Amino acid sequence: MDSGELPLNEIVSLANSPASNDRKKSLAAMRAALTSEHPEYIEIARGLVGDADNDCRWQALIVLGEFIATHPDLIWELICEHGVSPDEDMRDGVATVLLEHLFEHDFASTFEGLRERILNGERMLANTLRRAWPCDDETERQWHKVDDLLIKIGEIEKRRTWLYERRTEPP
Repeated sequence: MDSGELPLNEIVSLANSPASNDRKKSLAAMRAALTSEHPEYIEIARGLVGDADNDCRWQALIVLGEFIATHPDLIWELICEHGVSPDEDMRDGVATVLLEHLFEHDFASTFEGLRERILNGERMLANTLRRAWPCDDETERQWHKVDDLLIKIGEIEKRRTWLYERRTEPP
């Protein structure tokens, strides 16, 4: 532990504080220490995803997003759990902090999992998907699949053409 890193027991204590500023400090400490993997932070941050304070919620999602490469199944679970929330801010966070970057990690599996759940009636998950955007060239090349799914279920009316107009090859 370097001199700037808080001990785990202090991070846990701050995360369990009734004061949102303390909870935010715990999340900032976890993010600062993520230069190496700290799997013990996963459960702490996971417990703060549902926090009533939106800043805490987003910081928790950001901490968890740091684990996409090492724990993609956990991130998928979080997307499925919180991507159906009635809270628009939660769906925005899940879409932009977790889903977009899980697509970067593994578009095919992520899309197929979403497709299956959405076609089986998880409409709020479709709304979460609508809030996401491609973050890299490979995801962008495949994004027509997302739009086609969203059109099929009526979440959007037509492809978001600005994305495809920039490309030189057809989707």
